[in-house]
Amino acid sequence: MSLMVIAESIIILFLLMGVGYLCRRSGVINQEGTRGLSSFVVNVSLPALIVMAMQVPITPPELVANAGGDTARTGCILWSLLCTRLYGAPVRCRL
Repeated sequence: MSLMVIAESIIILFLLMGVGYLCRRSGVINQEGTRGLSSFVVNVSLPALIVMAMQVPITPPELVANAGGDTARTGCILWSLLCTRLYGAPVRCRL
């Protein structure tokens, strides 16, 4: 990714933040609107962004090369789920 693409993304982000700030300060968006937009961003936009960012083309040689790591990760996840079921959730220490 080139420096200009990153700079453009950062500038757009700050412009959107500025527009949101001005809308809130001027009363275009009230407290209920802020809650609704925040809920939309957290529950819809961010998960969609994560899924979209993870969509990369994988060629068959890459799939074969990553099979060992994928198998190991899946095994670790299954092992941790099994241990949690057998021994229960970890107890948090209170200070």
